[in-house]
Amino acid sequence: MIFHYSYITTEVRIKYTICIADN
Repeated sequence: MIFHYSYITTEVRIKYTICIADN
């Protein structure tokens, strides 16, 4: 469960970073 949470956090973080880079 912790691993699953970490995976989601990493995915969101990557998407967030890409969004900021796009702007």
